[in-house]
Amino acid sequence: MMNIVLITDENYVIPTGTAIASILDSNSGEPVHFYIVTKYLSDSQVAKLGEFIEPHKDNASLEVLKIDEKDLIDFPLRKNDHVSVATYYRLYFPKIIPQNVNKILFLDGDILCVDSLQDFYNTDLAEYSCAVTHDERNDEPSNYARLKYPKENGYFCAGVMLINLAWWREHNVMQRCLDYIAAEPEACLWHDQDALNHVLNGTVLWASFRYNFMQGFFFDKKAMCIDSSYYPEIDRARLNPCILHFSSAYKPWFYECNHPLKRQYRDFYRRYTGKALSLSHKLHGCKRLAWLVKKLLNSMHLRHFEDFRKPVAEWTEKYQLFEQYPDQKIAGSKAPDDIRYFAEQIGFRTFYFFYWGNRNIFHRVTGQVRRFFEYLLFFFKIKKNSVILLQFPYIRGGLIGRTCFLKFVHKLKNCRIVTLIHDINELRYDVAESEKLFLDYAIRFSDMIVTHNENMSYYLENVRKVDASKLLPIGLFDYHAPAPSRSSDLRIERTITIAGNLDQNKCRYLRKLPELKEMTFHLYGMNFRKSGSTGNIVYHGAFEPEKIIQELCHGFGLVWDGGSGDTCNGLYGKYLMYNNPHKLSMYVTAGLPLIVWDKSALCDFVLSNKIGIAVQSLKDAVQRVRSVSEDDYMQMHKNCLAFSSKLRMGFYFKTAMAKCLEKLVVNPIQ
Repeated sequence: MMNIVLITDENYVIPTGTAIASILDSNSGEPVHFYIVTKYLSDSQVAKLGEFIEPHKDNASLEVLKIDEKDLIDFPLRKNDHVSVATYYRLYFPKIIPQNVNKILFLDGDILCVDSLQDFYNTDLAEYSCAVTHDERNDEPSNYARLKYPKENGYFCAGVMLINLAWWREHNVMQRCLDYIAAEPEACLWHDQDALNHVLNGTVLWASFRYNFMQGFFFDKKAMCIDSSYYPEIDRARLNPCILHFSSAYKPWFYECNHPLKRQYRDFYRRYTGKALSLSHKLHGCKRLAWLVKKLLNSMHLRHFEDFRKPVAEWTEKYQLFEQYPDQKIAGSKAPDDIRYFAEQIGFRTFYFFYWGNRNIFHRVTGQVRRFFEYLLFFFKIKKNSVILLQFPYIRGGLIGRTCFLKFVHKLKNCRIVTLIHDINELRYDVAESEKLFLDYAIRFSDMIVTHNENMSYYLENVRKVDASKLLPIGLFDYHAPAPSRSSDLRIERTITIAGNLDQNKCRYLRKLPELKEMTFHLYGMNFRKSGSTGNIVYHGAFEPEKIIQELCHGFGLVWDGGSGDTCNGLYGKYLMYNNPHKLSMYVTAGLPLIVWDKSALCDFVLSNKIGIAVQSLKDAVQRVRSVSEDDYMQMHKNCLAFSSKLRMGFYFKTAMAKCLEKLVVNPIQ
């Protein structure tokens, strides 16, 4: 369980709730206990925080800890500070956090979590007081002259701290900081952060910038007081941050905010709560008027002001074009919808394009015209030098508008296009030459192509003649869903589960199941048709893709296709030699060990990670399942659950996109 601490007051409930929601959203299914440290919160405000936890109530809990006013000293604050006395509450963690808790992750309330915190939280702190990141003022000489310690020890930002509470208690950090503040109030220019840097210097573990990516890192690096040796790491973290820290006085809930990702913060709040974030003005009266004048002069390039500085050249806007049928809720839409979801988590702004069908010639013509103008509108909305994410195959239709759009964004706006491939239809069934054009256009206009695996990359490189430098295998497809509910005292069940499309005209191997009488098969999905003797088949019904994870609890998950039980034959069967089936990700997310064809693309991955078995035929599968030991099964199940956590958080997609962005933005192709 992760123990996470946030400080708030009656004016910071919504930002704190948003931070909590983003943590839970990016760490789906992971048990988290939140400690909310405050001087006072009303019952309604505590209830408001509880609303942010409600969608994840099965694995999240919240506890309010109140600071005793008697413990507070006369803390130094300046007139124009954008913080309150609450910033000093973190000094009291060793006292107010329960004594049996020895490790906590402290986060400021003005953060947005966009990736898993597990790796950071699991950092070994045995020899350190805490894990922190360098502040954007790390190399400012006045810090070390004021705080009187060597510059070599560095200066950290206290807005994100993985704290070794046992170490803090043993070394009396709280009292030492309070004593320093009382003795040197003028030295504490940055409040308790300065006191912590003075007391803890030389005892901290330096973490990656991605775990506390401060607002200043988005702007001109030369304006920051940080050594140039940190620039490469900052550039990489900018493309793949985990915690966005809105560290300036102008937060995303203010109209005056100029953070490049303020829209991402506001979009997340809208997506999570279903309503727009209420914005207000930070400045009032003459100050607001002066701010408007500065904005006007800056936009006219007559003067340049710090409040309106532009992001660094390495920063880029990110968009995704998401094509879908309206009200599409079938399993076939699950994979692209998950990619859309995880892309939004890492800052891609979504533009939707709906396909309404071609009922007659009138609808075909008007549909093409409508989609042309949709792409034209999108063309004018996107900014130059942006990155655009597309998912392939495209929906049929819109060829003219899409082709013109891809051509012009390349030439006129210098945008880079990343295409993620879900399927290559020409590998799994005969397609018309006109349909092959879609893949031709995807290859022609893509700067990076995310494939399933090395086999698919090999096909594109050697058959479709794609430059190998453009190809990047994803590994596995992620699967957005709640954590599986299988109990920890699970025991082996020697049965086989099959989930998905149960149409026997497509999956003809299903007709062979009744012949395997010594094995019980559990079936889930649509188009099930009972025929003949099916005494060894148990049909459980069809479930929505997100809910089926809680239903899959029997034995092994089978990944098979084709018309034979002896091997995976035919175009559908042989497609497994190139394909990473989304079904496989579903089984792993549910914690089911796998049965895969021994010639499938993912066979080596399954065996090397010990998450399943590889077989030549269904008869072979039955024998292997019946002979597997309970220890081996439980080890495979445990390994699957470890991968389940990664898949539910979008690990593989986010990793692939970070590599694409690093190649296209930090180290662009010449």
